[in-house]
Amino acid sequence: MSEQPDHPAWAQPDWFARVQPWIQDTLASQHIQINGPITQPHLRPWSTVLQIPTASGAYYFKATAPLLSHEPPLTSWLTRQYPADTLPVLASNAEQGWLLLPDGGLRLREVIRADRDVRHWEALLPRYAELQIGLAEQVPELLAFGIPDRRITHLPQLYQLLLADTAALCIDQQDGLTSAQAQQLHQLVHEVAALCAQLAEYRIPDSLHHGDLHDGNIFTLNG
Repeated sequence: MSEQPDHPAWAQPDWFARVQPWIQDTLASQHIQINGPITQPHLRPWSTVLQIPTASGAYYFKATAPLLSHEPPLTSWLTRQYPADTLPVLASNAEQGWLLLPDGGLRLREVIRADRDVRHWEALLPRYAELQIGLAEQVPELLAFGIPDRRITHLPQLYQLLLADTAALCIDQQDGLTSAQAQQLHQLVHEVAALCAQLAEYRIPDSLHHGDLHDGNIFTLNG
């Protein structure tokens, strides 16, 4: 049975018993010894994170839902391609959706809260742009990992597919769209296609987009 968003693998009673030996064996192979209880600071339907205290500092284990099965192999590949901009991956298991990473150090969020200086972004964003420019030349490699293909030429079709997914829109249900709102979105189909065509004329290269790029996901360890 495939994993459902509301019933992720980590909700199963035996999940931790399966994960713990993999973590222990992986760290032991690197001569890293666990010296405290493993905790679970992050728990969501799409992923969970375990924090592992060791004599060499904290390590983090991440498990992703099948929807994000591309994340472990993609992260490992990015680490090899751009080691100065990513955390090293200690180990990964693409089939299980597992990643094991070291502590990333101080987050940009804590730095900005301490000195209240948002100009830290001025140093970061050009570096991120350079990474995207480099990745624009490697789109076939990125797509091979199974990442969602949301290039501008595909967006009109994706928009129509979304509108056809009435279950996801929860029309006339609690926290969903009303029938009138859904109808308004259907009326925008041609406008969305026209806007996408206009954007395509600028010939901005397609690249990898980090949909969760914020100061809580950026570390300052690498400068």
